[in-house]
Amino acid sequence: VGLIAQEFFGGRTGRWAGTLYAVASVMGPANDFQAANTELFMNLPVLTALWLCARSWVHKSLAGSEAGALGLLMGAAVLIRPQAALALLPVAVTVCRLRVRWRPLLALLVGLALPALALLAWLWRADVLMDLRSSMTYARYYTSCLPLRTKLVNGTLKSLLFLGVDVGLVIPVIGLLVYGRRRDEAWTQNAGCWLVSWLLASAVAVTAGGRFYPHYFIQVLPPLVIMAARQLTQGERGSDSRRAWGKAALGLLALGAGMSVAVAVADRQVWPRQAWHQDRYRAVAEYVRVRTRPEARIFVWGNSPEIYLYSQRRMATRYMSVNYQTGRIWGTPANQPGHPPYRQDVPPQTWNNLMNDLERNRPAYIIDAAAGKLAKMDDDPIPRHPRMAAFLNHNYRLETTLLGVPVFRRTTP
Repeated sequence: VGLIAQEFFGGRTGRWAGTLYAVASVMGPANDFQAANTELFMNLPVLTALWLCARSWVHKSLAGSEAGALGLLMGAAVLIRPQAALALLPVAVTVCRLRVRWRPLLALLVGLALPALALLAWLWRADVLMDLRSSMTYARYYTSCLPLRTKLVNGTLKSLLFLGVDVGLVIPVIGLLVYGRRRDEAWTQNAGCWLVSWLLASAVAVTAGGRFYPHYFIQVLPPLVIMAARQLTQGERGSDSRRAWGKAALGLLALGAGMSVAVAVADRQVWPRQAWHQDRYRAVAEYVRVRTRPEARIFVWGNSPEIYLYSQRRMATRYMSVNYQTGRIWGTPANQPGHPPYRQDVPPQTWNNLMNDLERNRPAYIIDAAAGKLAKMDDDPIPRHPRMAAFLNHNYRLETTLLGVPVFRRTTP
């Protein structure tokens, strides 16, 4: 983030942007905003690609090698999270402005396609292309199942939450767009169009699916931070009122960061339901860890992959959860206890893959997290799924129940 700002506005604004990004990254609900989500992982390739793009914009030249690297990075980011494709808007603006010749453009397109082609080739060789199909089936349902009214309510309330938490960034950005841009030569000649296109593309990416989860807004932070940093550094040399607004913005940022850290420290008190889940994850994980060798595999039925992490034991199947098999799709009515699951388009191969993995890897323990009412899987304990129940009854016995979570140990070789 700092390097992109430095390309447009110099080192001082770059240092401010990097610092503001570090501060803004800890603001918001920690159990969502700082979770290991795809927005966090996609940001590094996206920002590296856009740094190359910014260099080309400023120097008015895009070499073939830079174009190829830019394409590879964006292609990797799109694989991590498809919405990263919207960050191609400032890339397209750059290509049009520079009137890039066909060779660098070809290098860009080839680089963009290579990660997807490599993934498809790997899936084909591993004979798991059907898993991609099932993922796409659920992705289509996920993005289209919410009614428009719900999407509008989510968008309004959660956008207001983000703007409220990050009001210390919003104030200088408004100042830049309304007043500062008229006096800022670097903005009018170089950065303005490019940064606004990036901000708009990121804002559109947040709307995907109509859920507006707080971590979706991570995509908006980099352009927002760069624009805020520019206004704050310019404001120091402006009128008394501009300096006062800058100090107020910094104070609000410090307040937001401090409150977010305090809430994260008091996580168990603020989110008691999550603490209830964590107690069970850790109890089951510790039980399994001390009774298995490090190379052992386990299987968690449900949507509780935390048990794999805490136990430090490998998954026995390719699926970190059984949402695909049960039709309990995250962020949809089908994922709520008491609501019907979405099973119309569950590919049969998904179940075949699951059972074949279990037969091949023979997990030492199976944990029925759904029977323990963890992660909204209350309606789908193992006994309600005949194939899984038959496999469990033939190869395992109930060894213990920890805080309501059944733990089964393998009895057959």
